Amino acid sequence: MKIYFAIFLSLGLPVWAATFNVCDHGAVGDGKTLDTAAIQKTVDAASTAGGGTVLVPPGRFLTGPFTLASGIDLHLDAGAVILIDDDRSRYPIVKQRYQDAITAKDAHDLSISGEGTIDGQGEAWWQAFRTEAKMPHRPYLIKFENCTRLTVTGVTLRHSPMFHLVPQNCTDVKITGITIESPEHAPNTDGIDPSGWNYLIADCKIDTGDDDIAIKPERNDQRTPGNKNYLVENCTFVHGHGMSIGGGSTGGLENLTVSNCTFTATDYGIRFKTPRGNG
Repeated sequence: MKIYFAIFLSLGLPVWAATFNVCDHGAVGDGKTLDTAAIQKTVDAASTAGGGTVLVPPGRFLTGPFTLASGIDLHLDAGAVILIDDDRSRYPIVKQRYQDAITAKDAHDLSISGEGTIDGQGEAWWQAFRTEAKMPHRPYLIKFENCTRLTVTGVTLRHSPMFHLVPQNCTDVKITGITIESPEHAPNTDGIDPSGWNYLIADCKIDTGDDDIAIKPERNDQRTPGNKNYLVENCTFVHGHGMSIGGGSTGGLENLTVSNCTFTATDYGIRFKTPRGNG
């Protein structure tokens, strides 16, 4: 396990070819103006150029859902805040699910980095969930699906409408030095819900209202097991349900090491949620 991750870490990520500042593409960053179109335009320009850094400078950038692409490093400078729009009327609903906030699918060599913050402004969503009987599924703050060579480092993720970081069925993933925080009683605000192969999650602080990390394997007919090679080390868990395995784990899990982690005020340390026969 340690040998494998030493090789993985030595591979590194590509050198980003150019920098694309969201303000150069029309973003205002005043916390009031909706910057969704400008941010998406910046990502698209970087993607068209073959990849690069999408730079978010200091400021408060209000945005609805936007999509990342291969070869993109979404970099938040210190003092940069991406504010996720909490106006539900501007979110598409498909199959009784609101659109997730920041997404990528089938991408490779993708990164989110820096010292800034992505704030899900979840209070309005949590209140609606508590009071509405048939509310559609709330958005995830970040969802990456079927991505390869994925890195998330340094940033703070806070107050997601639901789960914070969901790398689903991804391969070769490094999540290091990030902070995830939501109030202790915020509903279903999992920290990291990974599935796939070859994960390093290290030096993170996670303080949430649900699972801090929950490996949630999904059935994947392309490879067995659906989840393999996880190293979780030097992390601090504060509140929440600790380091969880399951509930949904039909694809199975092989090779998980949890090392040198601290659990403070969590409900559990390592928690097996999935029942026998389910993976």
